Amino acid sequence: MGDDDRADADQGPGASARREVRRAAARRLDLSAALRREYELERGFGAAALSEPITAAELEPLAYRGWRILHARQWPGSSRGNVDHLVIGPSGVAVVDTKHWSGSIAVRNGRLWCGDDDRQETVEDLLRLVAAIEDVLEDVTSSEHGVVAGLSPIHVMPVLVFTSHAHASELEPRIGRVCLCVPRQLCALISRRPHVLSSEQVELVSGRMIEQLPPSSAAGLIPAPRSGVLAVPIQSEPAPPAEAPPPPADGGLFDLAELNAQIERAASEPLVEWMGFLHPAQNRLVRRSFNGPARVRGPAGTGKTVVMLHRAAWLAATRPGRVLITSFVRTMTHQLEPVYRRLSPQTVDRVDFLGIHELARQLLADANQSKATNGRKIEAAFGQAWNRVGARGPLKAICANPQYWQEEINNVIKGRGLRRLVEYERLERRGRSIPLTGEHKRHVWDLLIAYNEQLERRGTHDYNDLLSAAVDLVEQAPPEPGWSAVLVDEVQDLSMLGLKLCGLLAAPQADGLFLVGDGQQALYTGGFTLAEAGISVLGRATVLKVNYRNTRQIIDAAHQVVSNHEFFDLDPISERGVRDVKVVREGPPIARAYGQSKSDLSFLLVAAIKRDHHRFGVKYGEMAVLVHSKIDAAYLRDYLAGYDIDVIDLSIWDGEPDHRVKVGTVHRSKGLDFAAVYLPTFARSTNRGNHPDRVEREARRARQEFVGRTRARDRLWTGTTE
Repeated sequence: MGDDDRADADQGPGASARREVRRAAARRLDLSAALRREYELERGFGAAALSEPITAAELEPLAYRGWRILHARQWPGSSRGNVDHLVIGPSGVAVVDTKHWSGSIAVRNGRLWCGDDDRQETVEDLLRLVAAIEDVLEDVTSSEHGVVAGLSPIHVMPVLVFTSHAHASELEPRIGRVCLCVPRQLCALISRRPHVLSSEQVELVSGRMIEQLPPSSAAGLIPAPRSGVLAVPIQSEPAPPAEAPPPPADGGLFDLAELNAQIERAASEPLVEWMGFLHPAQNRLVRRSFNGPARVRGPAGTGKTVVMLHRAAWLAATRPGRVLITSFVRTMTHQLEPVYRRLSPQTVDRVDFLGIHELARQLLADANQSKATNGRKIEAAFGQAWNRVGARGPLKAICANPQYWQEEINNVIKGRGLRRLVEYERLERRGRSIPLTGEHKRHVWDLLIAYNEQLERRGTHDYNDLLSAAVDLVEQAPPEPGWSAVLVDEVQDLSMLGLKLCGLLAAPQADGLFLVGDGQQALYTGGFTLAEAGISVLGRATVLKVNYRNTRQIIDAAHQVVSNHEFFDLDPISERGVRDVKVVREGPPIARAYGQSKSDLSFLLVAAIKRDHHRFGVKYGEMAVLVHSKIDAAYLRDYLAGYDIDVIDLSIWDGEPDHRVKVGTVHRSKGLDFAAVYLPTFARSTNRGNHPDRVEREARRARQEFVGRTRARDRLWTGTTE
């Protein structure tokens, strides 16, 4: 009926009655809708009235062990949203949502189902709530060192608890980032996570949560626990109450003895302070989304590797697929793995730790294109090529040091993937101290040809050949399924081929490539830029400027050795000297020693190590002796062992904490830090003289010394015979 027809009908007999019928029908529909809403509210509150007290009772033992438990809080910024339970303690924050659903719970195709009903919206609502809580916890003022810090987002754990299910075997352990459990599992799930917060930090986080998430109108649904408190103040060493609360009649309460055992096991793990709290600038980088490659740079000690590990854990928890962490130094990636395991045990099975050459080998092996490499044969091949071509030609007159020309081939030519002489002739050789004419470059190319021939004769390839083959492979056929994200530590030490490989593996997804490094800590010559590697981080680059690792005394000592040397940081323009950095820690003066001989200095080193251990309480396992050559490292390992000091070769250390002093080269210490570092330098005649490559060698040696000194967190000892 049209509007005109309805108007005519309302004018005739019975028009008034018809209008009342329509009004009554409209009121009936409104009342029906209101009744349905009230019914849904009744059902929801009824389920909450059943489920939330059950969960609260299961959480109660944690309050006796130093956790803060908040029930029925408002969503941040919302007057209606309700957070069922918040648990704040040494393991971080657990955001607990309880459901009393009838029907079987299942995860199918990455979605949550209850019977035949798709309940994925519940998961998404919980994740939105967790994101809001992460925003609240991004800036939490910490009195330690007078800096502002916040809780890392990887330590905010979303949990769905299903109170209508009695058996854990019915549930998947998680759906994406969200943990799924039944009530009796809850305490164990929370308490077995690594301890990352001190009692002071727990109080800071709890105070922030209480301030920003006030009690909701649903708070009255949850009865007070038997202890009479909802939150027990944190103590430095929480003790159980004089009388443990009696278990409920149905025996459903989590066993307190088992809980205590879980807590003691977690507390025995090494506590790394940065695992929980991050500076707000670091925190934002952990969960920021980038629509292309991103880069984090900054001076030593500013937490670049820390950010990378937290971001890897965040991506592994919130994205499908696997995550790759890689770097030039193979041992560094493997030493980071146990640190990551303590940081995020729930995601470690989805993260691969591979050195860049190890990665290339794996890719080629998977494609049945393996390439053999042999370090001794590689050195022999270049030595023979130098004797036949380089030492008999003009290159020796330019620079008699064959290592200079080996680096020219490895880092400037093959490391860039140059395959034609004309490419080399056009190249600007950034960071190289000896200028070369076109004729000089042709002689270098002749040396390259002779070197490749010697490699082939010996049946081996060098490490650049390995990377070049992997790049060719990935360009033609990217691996399946590949990695959802590639994170590169110490990116300044990669060759351009290595960086290209990482870029190819990460492309083209958002948040695919994350680069971390500092050109001032570069130990290898390359001189290329990100643009030359085909990577742009325009609008996605961040510089960190607050040093958390080192004391002011250590940083001042480190800056002394690099203040007059230029360096490149994957940019066309070089930088010089000391950069802007804020240091927040003070410490003891740097200890310096002088020995008249190698054995004299070594004895002084032993005395310094034992003094720091016995007088200042530095653990042997938190000490590192760093030198500039493998020969010196081997000598010192034997020397220290002769004085009953347990040592381990840094190059074979797996990163697990132990009682042994780490002894190795500065190169092997990249990405690591120790409570005390000892840097003995033994004089050699090759370090002196006005060689053509002297400026470049001195700059590199200064960067090596800078890296070694900045590995020290609290104490630094330097010694020399020069």
